[in-house]
Amino acid sequence: MSSSSQPLKQQIQNTIDPLPPNLLPLMLNLIHLLRSHYPTSDTWDLLQQMAGTVEAPPDWSLNPDHYLYGTPKQD
Repeated sequence: MSSSSQPLKQQIQNTIDPLPPNLLPLMLNLIHLLRSHYPTSDTWDLLQQMAGTVEAPPDWSLNPDHYLYGTPKQD
């Protein structure tokens, strides 16, 4: 199933699941930061509101290690 046909919550979960354990505290901090700036009763609603609002290189999802750690880009 392509990510575009999956519900947004599933896409987010699929993105978080493979993160290395050392990045999970950062992800939690990001969620807390977002919640403090965009109060809502549901974190998933917040993430949906924020989807598409962050400026990032077009290949960010393909090369996060390059942008986070400077590793060579993947083709």
